Amino acid sequence: MVSGNIDELTYSKYPSSKSVGKDHIIIVGGGIIGATTAYYLTKHPNFDPNKHYITLIESSEVAGGASGKAGGLIASWAFPEQIVPLSFHLHEELNQEYDGETNWGYRRLNALSVEADLKNLRDEQEKRHLRLQKRFNEFSKNVPVVPTTELENGESKTAPVGAGKNVHGKASDYIQQNYPSAPPMSKDSSQFNLDDLAAVPMGGAPQSNGIPDDLSTGGVMMRTSHSLLPMAFDWVKQKLIKTWNYIGETETTAQIHPYKFTHFLLTKAMETGAVELIKGKVNEIQVNDENEACGVSYIPRDSEDNEVVNLVNASKVLLSVGPWTPKLLKDCPISSLRVHSVIVKPENTEENPISPYSLFSEIQVENNRIVSPEIYPRKDEIYICGEGDAVDLPDSIEDIKPNDEICNELYYYVSKLSSSVSHGEITDRFASYLPVLNIPTGSGPLLGETNMKNLYIATGHSCWGINNAPATGLIMSQLMLEGDCTCAEISVFNPKLYFDATKLN
Repeated sequence: MVSGNIDELTYSKYPSSKSVGKDHIIIVGGGIIGATTAYYLTKHPNFDPNKHYITLIESSEVAGGASGKAGGLIASWAFPEQIVPLSFHLHEELNQEYDGETNWGYRRLNALSVEADLKNLRDEQEKRHLRLQKRFNEFSKNVPVVPTTELENGESKTAPVGAGKNVHGKASDYIQQNYPSAPPMSKDSSQFNLDDLAAVPMGGAPQSNGIPDDLSTGGVMMRTSHSLLPMAFDWVKQKLIKTWNYIGETETTAQIHPYKFTHFLLTKAMETGAVELIKGKVNEIQVNDENEACGVSYIPRDSEDNEVVNLVNASKVLLSVGPWTPKLLKDCPISSLRVHSVIVKPENTEENPISPYSLFSEIQVENNRIVSPEIYPRKDEIYICGEGDAVDLPDSIEDIKPNDEICNELYYYVSKLSSSVSHGEITDRFASYLPVLNIPTGSGPLLGETNMKNLYIATGHSCWGINNAPATGLIMSQLMLEGDCTCAEISVFNPKLYFDATKLN
């Protein structure tokens, strides 16, 4: 999925004997929640590698699901408010400690919300073509002509001056002469607003290349609600934007590459020698005679005979398997939401880097249809994701296949909005499933010990799992090693309030 500076993780098929005689914590799920929990457990002052041991079991690969296919937006204005400020701070703290800019693409950025109109784009393109053709014809009629060749019958053939050399160049000169360039738009966006445009005739505000706006390839001339887009935000066609506003600035908004981030933190946890990584599919929670969770059963990956391995020496079990949680706890009110995304590699990112602006859009594509793609430019690529849809959750990550039609449509509409996308190349396309808390009285996540002793859960983060992963990891480390959370107020996320964990599958 991702190459580069990511350390290869070592998977085992069977557990080692290092957990014997120790406080053994089993984490099921190798996404960003499981990885950050393992990391913060090893960083907790009560954690002692001589007394504690962690086994993380992942059915596919670390960050193989939504954790590795998300956009990676980090925002202090996200939700829920009980843990977001803590998580935003922890992201910055990790960045400072481990050079996140180099290791997982951490950078501060702005976030904009825009409304765009594409529904008349095709009609307008045709009108522009006809207007340009009409003007070119008028230009051709008024250009002096001279004989250039003599035909066999003795008649002379005439052509416009310059024909055979650069007719298009002459037409361009004509247009530039009759539509001189407007002042370059180099002002700060707060100064260059609609008042600047008021003096420009509506027949066609000229652009810097001398071509009137109504003949340009950027689409219909649109006015924003209060000013032009920021000058640095140069990879979106401004004339298609109707309104826009800031929803986050560099003080409150950042981004990471979640696949790299997840791998990096888990690698750091494993470097302590107190964490092992097993590739296998957990199919059952093991319960002792006191009805307490004491381990799991799993089928090792690539097992030829589907052998079952029982791990029953756990002091605590954490489920961090996102939308697959009800596969193990049938009463857990977690549903899934499928999201598609595409990765686009623009041209010449080294010479023309993509400015750090994330984009939440509402694009009118038909009279009664609006699409809402989100766009997250990284240093060398552009991540685009669409709206979610409710479809059945496959049994495993390997069974998830993207719908090409949805991905193509997603790319199509965003490419109309951005030339960086239309001139780029699709390098990957994904589908992933988000865990959504399906109750009317809360939005999640669920964090903490369930009503089955020693069985913990961390899931239901919806679209903010990447954002809230560090806070979740710290919270779960405190709950499992101290018995209480002191870093945030999490009573509303108590899983005991919402379902009965003793109903096992």
